[in-house]
Amino acid sequence: MSHSNSYEFWFRFRRFSLWVFVCCLFFLFFGQALFFFTYPLLTYADQALYLYCGRLILEGGLPYIDVFDWNPPLVMYLAMIPVLAAKVLQAIFSNSELLRYSFPFLSSPSLEILSFNLLTLACGCYSALLSMFLFYRYKGAVSLWLRMPLLFLFGFYFCGQNYSFGEREHLHFGLILPLLVLRLLRLHGKNISSQHSLAAALPASLTLLFKPQFLLAYCAFEVILSLQEFRPQSVQSQQAEVSESQPKAQLKSQPESQPKAQLKSQPESQFKSQVKSLLGKLALFVPLPLRFYRQPEIYCLLVMVLGYLGWFFFLFPADARTCYLQEILPMYDSAYGFSRRAFLLLFRADSLILQSVSISFAGLFLGLVLSRRSVFAAALTAFLAVSLVNYFYGNQVWLYRLVPCEGAAVLVLGEAIYLFGFSLSRRSRGRLMALSLVYMLFGA
Repeated sequence: MSHSNSYEFWFRFRRFSLWVFVCCLFFLFFGQALFFFTYPLLTYADQALYLYCGRLILEGGLPYIDVFDWNPPLVMYLAMIPVLAAKVLQAIFSNSELLRYSFPFLSSPSLEILSFNLLTLACGCYSALLSMFLFYRYKGAVSLWLRMPLLFLFGFYFCGQNYSFGEREHLHFGLILPLLVLRLLRLHGKNISSQHSLAAALPASLTLLFKPQFLLAYCAFEVILSLQEFRPQSVQSQQAEVSESQPKAQLKSQPESQPKAQLKSQPESQFKSQVKSLLGKLALFVPLPLRFYRQPEIYCLLVMVLGYLGWFFFLFPADARTCYLQEILPMYDSAYGFSRRAFLLLFRADSLILQSVSISFAGLFLGLVLSRRSVFAAALTAFLAVSLVNYFYGNQVWLYRLVPCEGAAVLVLGEAIYLFGFSLSRRSRGRLMALSLVYMLFGA
């Protein structure tokens, strides 16, 4: 086989394996949607309360006044979206007796639950497709092909949730991935359009406002990226200057009988090189150039945070705001006290929580191992570590609170597969083709 024919065959094979992954990802979300059509009343306590609050607000009720809930009001107002979607669908199919008889879930309560589950699933599908597009648009088909296991693991974990499906942690994990991919591409120096930046940042910014812990974990992700982005411009340049200023060959070739002036100049040059290396290390603590933060996604996040605070303190109904600040927030201390006393007992009694915690710690260890080879793995490890600290600090053993930790561990595993495939891509095309066969079998 000639070189041109071999390249053409490799190009077609890679494109075919990429389409296999895309189809597997599509059938993953499509199969979960069919599952929800089969069980249209499948929901859990918190998700049902969100829907009830959304319906109550649409009917003119007030949060914390007409219904009690611990959570901040954002999730209640976002829950109006599936309720409105259910009302629209019910109005469309209300005139067809045959459809209502054939599909009993077109009644009001079941249609609201079905709309909530399908919209949550659509969030995960949107995140996977947008991340796929960003990799393909700004890194190329080969990079997307190597990243497909990460995206498939993301979709598999997102669709595989049961009790946590539709929780705030689940929505946060489902919509944060495009923003993480976008910031990684910024780190690689890609010039991303404002439309694509806003498409990734706007949904993720909404989920970051669900809880302060989410914003804290994302800040840890950004800190690692900022350190890695500044490192090549400071430390490596300083090390290059030091190595160029004193080549080892010149030091070895110097005669033993040197003038005293040259012998005195050697300690001075060594002192200067040590000072330069020290300044290079101290440069790590210098703030990152503002160009890394003067980006549309960062502006979108800041506007969303300030807009949410302004809406809560100036536009949110005064009676509901007073009730939340003066009556509900003081209850957090007693509630956390009960959770603190029951923490060890609940942690010991639930095997699912032990499994999620074990996966999270395994992902943390794997991320620490890979952090020297991958900036993305290091940033995900920081995200995972802060999420674990938030989990144990909160002293609540609810399973859904582990979704960001366990999801980040799954992404770290996807990054490990990417590094393995990237190392093979530098060697031989035959090994890479064998790896693509493994990818296709994994996807199937």
